[in-house]
Amino acid sequence: SYAEKARECLLAGRRDELGPLMDMNFNRRASIYRISERNLDLVHRGRKVGANAKFSGSGGAVIGTYKDQDMYEALQRTYESVGCGIIKPIVV
Repeated sequence: SYAEKARECLLAGRRDELGPLMDMNFNRRASIYRISERNLDLVHRGRKVGANAKFSGSGGAVIGTYKDQDMYEALQRTYESVGCGIIKPIVV
């Protein structure tokens, strides 16, 4: 499963492989379940700036990965333009 593969990536320190798995997970979900245009737009906005993006659950919140501070700032701009904010979690 995608979750098992993601766990393996995290445990092995292969962070670069996590984002594409998130994209594949969302793409599979979108192929079997109707997703609203608004929610699709949120995922596509992140992907348009080069980030990996998917829903964290049943919609309304997008999670993803980004490469650097420039991409993070591009994500801020694209989401703020539609009234959404983003947060950067601190992983310890």
